[in-house]
Amino acid sequence: MAAPTRLFHVWVGAETGALKGVNLQRKEASNHAGGSGLSRARGVSALAWGDPAQTELLVACLDRSLSVFSTEKGKFTGSRRCPGGDGAFCGLGVLGSSVVTAVESGLIRLWGEDEAEEPLQELQAGPGLCRMRQDPARPHVLGTAGKENGLKVWDLQRPGEPLFRAKNVRNDWLDLRVPVWDRDLQFLPGSQRILTCTGHGQLGGRGQRPGGRGRAGSAQRAGAEGSEGFCGGGPGAAVPPPPAPRRLRQPRPIPAPARPERRAAPAQGVPEVAPQLPPAEHTPGLGGPRGAPSPKGEG
Repeated sequence: MAAPTRLFHVWVGAETGALKGVNLQRKEASNHAGGSGLSRARGVSALAWGDPAQTELLVACLDRSLSVFSTEKGKFTGSRRCPGGDGAFCGLGVLGSSVVTAVESGLIRLWGEDEAEEPLQELQAGPGLCRMRQDPARPHVLGTAGKENGLKVWDLQRPGEPLFRAKNVRNDWLDLRVPVWDRDLQFLPGSQRILTCTGHGQLGGRGQRPGGRGRAGSAQRAGAEGSEGFCGGGPGAAVPPPPAPRRLRQPRPIPAPARPERRAAPAQGVPEVAPQLPPAEHTPGLGGPRGAPSPKGEG
């Protein structure tokens, strides 16, 4: 089983509780299930590598179980429970021989090797947590972000207060409050920047400053062409105003259809008088008009 599992390029956790290995070249996928079989109650909510050589994969499920899958043996080799807090797992990490877990209620705990032991350390990152990630260069440094829970950076060696706290989002171009909803984050290696993506389809970057306050980078909508710099919509990624509207031409007036002239109605109470005709012309010597014979009996 060593050769097949090492040929997988991508590992995916399913809501049915299955761990899927995907070979992108062959366009094939293989399912791996734990000892209790497939169940939506054990849906996979978080994955993380257990060692730098990527021979172990940590699989966190909805029932608060944490399993270890060996990519060399092609099977699950261990499992433990990680109780505490509410909601599903939203982040996993490894610090030496310990495991770091985060749940949606904001509770972050550091677990030792012995399952019977209490958590070695814990901190509260705030409710509505969507993602917790480690800084690859400093594994003891964590980044957290969520819904109405701004981006923060924590140091497990000094968990009292965050090292970095994102600034409030300024109002948009209509002077309306911009909701905070960071779905994921990632530390950029070799820099003091963090990339974030929001539930509103935005990407942006943030720079960390000593002292706890951050500076927001540009926010771009995912998929937009011509976006430069860092992508991310951290809590400070305010929605940019739309471009100024183009001046519209005034529509030409449509002429009203010509109406036929109507005679003025006579004033009320005044009878209409027919026009008088000129008198008929009479030829001398003839009794009737224009030479018509005279009536009988006339001279």
